[in-house]
Formats: sequence, structure tokens, C-alpha cells
Amino acid sequence: METATVAQARRQVENYLDRAASRTLEGTRTAGGGVCLPFTGGLGAGKTHLLRTVLDDLEAVIPRDGSGDRLGPHFAPKLFSAAGPSGRFFTLYKETLMNGLDLPGFTRVLGRYYAEATADLLTRMGAPGPQVRSVREMKIRADQVVTRFRLSDHDIRAIMSKNLLAVTDQEALASQFALLNFGEMLRSEGRAAAVWEWLSGDHLDQDLKEEGITEPIDSDVKAFGAFTMLAFLYGRAGEPFVFVMDEIERMLQESDRSPAWNVELLQGFERLVNVLIESGGLTIFTVLPDNLERFSGGFHDRVRVLPVEPFDVPETRRLIDKYVSPGSPVRFSEKAVSEITTSAEGNPRFMLNVCRVGWDEVYRPDQVNVVTPPTVRAAIRLIHERHKLSSVAREVQQVLETGGWSADQVGDRTFRISRRADDAAVTVLLTLSILDDQENTRLRRDVDAILARPGQEVIVVVNGYMRPSDRRALAGMLSRQPLIYDHYRFRELLREQLAEAHGRLEQAGRETVLTGIREEVLRIGRQQNHTQTTLELLTAQIQRMQTVAGTGTGAGDTGHGLPERVDRHFTRALSALQGLIGIQSLFRDHFDGEQPMAHRMRPASSREFFEVIGIVVFFQRLVETFMDAVARWLDRAEAQAFRSGLSKEQREELRAICQRYDATAEIIPLFRLTERGQRVEILGLAEQVIESSVRRDAEDALTHLATRVQEELLGPVGPVR
Repeated sequence: METATVAQARRQVENYLDRAASRTLEGTRTAGGGVCLPFTGGLGAGKTHLLRTVLDDLEAVIPRDGSGDRLGPHFAPKLFSAAGPSGRFFTLYKETLMNGLDLPGFTRVLGRYYAEATADLLTRMGAPGPQVRSVREMKIRADQVVTRFRLSDHDIRAIMSKNLLAVTDQEALASQFALLNFGEMLRSEGRAAAVWEWLSGDHLDQDLKEEGITEPIDSDVKAFGAFTMLAFLYGRAGEPFVFVMDEIERMLQESDRSPAWNVELLQGFERLVNVLIESGGLTIFTVLPDNLERFSGGFHDRVRVLPVEPFDVPETRRLIDKYVSPGSPVRFSEKAVSEITTSAEGNPRFMLNVCRVGWDEVYRPDQVNVVTPPTVRAAIRLIHERHKLSSVAREVQQVLETGGWSADQVGDRTFRISRRADDAAVTVLLTLSILDDQENTRLRRDVDAILARPGQEVIVVVNGYMRPSDRRALAGMLSRQPLIYDHYRFRELLREQLAEAHGRLEQAGRETVLTGIREEVLRIGRQQNHTQTTLELLTAQIQRMQTVAGTGTGAGDTGHGLPERVDRHFTRALSALQGLIGIQSLFRDHFDGEQPMAHRMRPASSREFFEVIGIVVFFQRLVETFMDAVARWLDRAEAQAFRSGLSKEQREELRAICQRYDATAEIIPLFRLTERGQRVEILGLAEQVIESSVRRDAEDALTHLATRVQEELLGPVGPVR
């Protein structure tokens, strides 16, 4: 659908194509002329739709196979796109991007550079002007001139390196060009093929290694470097790259399972964009607004950010009319369209989803029905309120109990954790969807009433939907984001906010030291009572898991015979548990004349330290038992898999093993390792326990262990060692 944002993006692309098509031969040798257009917006804002619209326009004028007329006398762009799930950049480079290039075209581009450097050398030697121009414009083959006049390849390569360095300002790139020996490649098809094979991410020829090209292209970082080099080579030869990418985040993250960005990949992408701009290329990619901020200031100075603007009411009406014909049995009233736009704040994905559910709600055969504002609100609740408020309250109660927080429940929507000494408290407030200004005002009034008393902190949990602008306004009141209930990570996020809220009360000086100690001792006592009950349940859970695994489980047998791709997940989990408390270095220097450990431990720290140690040992035993159960299942399943594939019963058996691990791990108080473990003060253990990266790695390794094992053994490779 044509919106103001789509029209603006199309104009930007058309302007680029018009300018590039009018460039002269000399212009292609001048740095600059390229454009980078990041399309930015929230989830569902229409970034991918906008990208595909622009990509369709580009595909209509730029032939994919390199055939057809040039778009200008010195402009023959190469179009590359990663408009689907991007995955790893090395895979994209090898399987997609390099398929858009070929060896004959590569040789043609090399000839342009070689001709230019040869013409420069002839000029230095005082050759006649017409002859120099003929070589530079490739009317005479440069390699034949070199052979006839016995020119030095070494001198030509030095000129090429100097020229490229002056334009790129990237010494590594210029040096890499110099190693390629363009003249030799033009004279030898085998030499050119060897270089092309290396650039394609395949075999690295021994002759190339001897000449200084020693690194194969076998990683994301190296693929970025190689594609950057090719972009500059082709761009300076009048064949700039047009690179279109959806969800740049996927290319730059550490791995498929980690949302964290890899700094080397981020820097590699920035270098690629800079080179595309310098060589007259076009880069278009989509990115979330928060992630756009991760790029450097210099990067922001060179790009033209295009925000995907939210839909207004007329655009929403046009969007609905594209899907709902005039003769449709369901109509959307003008007030309903306004309600949809306001609730969604112009997000098209959200609006289409609401329209679909609203349609289903009112549709009746053989009669015309109208979607009204109440229908819209009912549809939003149906989409987002997937759990009963009582279920959310039980989740909150579970987090409070396992954390040792003593809370008074007021009705079915409020939990109050009181400090008693001075009436300071943390209040957890539950609410259903906030869909209009009236409901938002009521919630803000409730929060204001609590915060009006001294020493109060409020955590809001929304079971459903809340407009982004309302969430931001509420976050300003609370100094923290309201929690939108989702089973995934909800407990972890609530624990973090509880700890942060209590920390703020303590920092504000709202309680004395003695009161703080008293509250903490009471909390630990309640938590230990809960932990004792939990441990009894865990013992029964592990015994059941051992029954599934078969007879006896020896720690020495754990993990033997597992495929490496499965064993590494168990190894990571066990290593994370050990690293979490620094158990390996516990008695370092203990017998070297230092003061005995018993004299260096505070009573409270000692008690908490041994509690943490106990949980680690218990969790380690659970992981080892789980590993042995998987190994025994694999022994039974592997032979069957080779013969006829896994049976349904075998798949269900593995799922049951993994589910038992998850169920048991869920009730082990892992947070005692990641939250309370920071109070350990034995030697230097405190610094190790509170190291955030160690804690995150441990939690990730342990809580997702069963899922990863199941994916490895039931995935495409299957149970094969």
C-alpha cells in the first residue's frame, strides 16, 4: 500500500539511480556517490513490507543475471538481497551473494584496474597521450602493452596499491588488493580461477598461500571482509553493489541462539557500508530503533535514516478496504477504524490482527454485521489476555514464596511486601489490558495513591495489552517498565524488579541497619523453609528420572558415548555451575601459611555460602542424571534410527525425559545462585559470583539445556554419534 513513507523511500532510491546513471568514467574513480538507507521502526511497523516494495522496484530495473542494457554509460549495478531470514553472514555470502557474481565478470573488472595502473605507469615513462588514453579506456589490452614494452608487474602493483589506498583510506584493503597480482590473473586462467575459488569461500590454493594470501574465507568476519573487497573492486569499475537486507540484527548477533551483538561483525558491517558509499553503491536494511543506536557516531553521520511512520486513520481505512470488499458481510465502522488506529498507535501488523479477530467475532452467514469500538476492544482482549488473572496472581505468588518475600495479598490484584518498621513497602499491582484513556487514568490514579505515601515502590504487571505510549508514561511514574505478562522470562523479570525496588528503598535510607538485618534474617528463614520442602520434591523427581534411565547411574559414566554436539551442552552446563561459585579455587593458598579459612569467614557469609554450595551440588547431580538418561535413550534409539528412523514412542520417551528435567529444574531455587550468591564474601568469591556474564551464562546453560538436547537429537541430524 502506498503511504507517505513508501513514497519517500521510492524517491530516495530513484534519486540514487538517476545520479548514478549520469556519472562519468572519471566519476566512478572518485570516492563517494553511494547511499545507505536504514528503515527503522518497531515490531510490526511495516519495515519488511517497505523493504520488499523497494526491492521490487529495484528488481524491475536491475537485471539479476547481469544481462540487459546498462542503466548508464558507466553504471551497471549488481543487486543482492537478503530479504528473508538472514542467518549467518558467511552462509549468506557463500550460498547467495557469490551466486550473483561469476569468474568472467570478475576477470573483466580486474582488467579495468590493471589498465588504469598501466596507463599511469606509461604516463610516468613519457608515453604519448593518445596511447595512454587508449590503454586507460581499454581500447588496447593492457596485458599486451605490458608484454610488448616489458613493463614491470611489480611497479604496476605498487601503483594500484597506492591509488587504492588514496581513495579507500584503508591500508589493509589496499594491501590485500596488491597481493592479488591482477596481471598474472589476466594472463593465466588457472590463476584467476584459484583466486575466485578462494573468494567464493572454497579451497585456498597453495600458490596463493606462498604469495601471502594465507587466510581462508571461513567465518562471518572474513566473509564481511571479502564482500567489502569485492564491493570496492566492482564499484570503482562502474559496477557498484546494491545490497538489500532485512533484519540486520540476525547478521550481527553472536549466534542463532544469542541476541547479543558481535563487535567484530558490527565493525565489519560498518566498514562494508562505508565502502559501498565510497564506491557508489546502495545499502538498504531494516533495524529496530533501539538497535540503530548501537552503531557508531560516524556511521550515523553517513546514513540517511528513514523512520517507518505509523498509519493515520485514513491510511488505516485504506488498509482495511484492501482486504474488505464493498460487498463483504462484515463492515468496519468509522469509529471502529479510529479505535483500531488509536489502540495500535498506527502499527499495521497489530491492526490487521485485530481486524481478523474482530471479523471472526461478528461474522454471521447471510447477514451484514458491523465491527464497532466494543468489538475492537473485545478482539484486543481475546488476542492478548491469554491467561486468567488468577493464573498470573499464582505466578506472582510463586516468585514471592521462592524468593522469601513475605507479602500480604489485598484482593486478587495487589501484593504488598511491607517493611513494617516505617511502613515502607513494595506493592505489586496486577491489572488487565489498559485499552483507553479512562482505564489508563484509573490505573495512574491507583499508582499515584500508593506513591503519595513515603517509602513506596510499585511494580505493575499487565495481563494483556497496553499502548506503547501509555507504557512509556507509566514507566516515567514508576522509574521502571511495567511488566507485560508473558510466560517466557516473566519470573526472572519480576525477581529483577523486586530486587531493584528493595534496593532503592535501602539506598534511600528508609530503614535502619538493625531493621534491615532483622528483615533479611526473617526472609532467609522463610526461604530456607520453602527450600527444604522443595528439596524433598526434588529427591522424588530425580529418583523418577533415574528409573527412566534404567539401573544405577555412576558419575564416571555420565556423558560417555554422547555425540559431541549434544555433549557440549552438558559440558557447558556443568562448567557453568562450577564457575558460578569458583569452587575450583576454593582452598587456594589454604596450606601455605595463610590464616585458616575459618578465621576469614563471616558467620552470615559462611551460612549463605554453604547454602549456595548445596544448591550447586544438587543441580550438578540433576544434570548428571539427566545426561545419563539421555545416553541410555541414545543407546536404544540409535540402532532403530539407522534402520527405519525414530518411532513415535522413542520421540515421546526423549520428550518425557527432557520434560522431567525441566520440571525438576524449575523448582530448584536457581536464583539463590544468581541473586543471593552475591553476598558470599569468602576470599574473592564475591566478585566471581556477581560477575554478570557468568550468571547469565549459567542461567542460560541450565534453563535451556533440555530444549537444546531435544533439538539436537530430534533435529535433522538425529540420534547419530
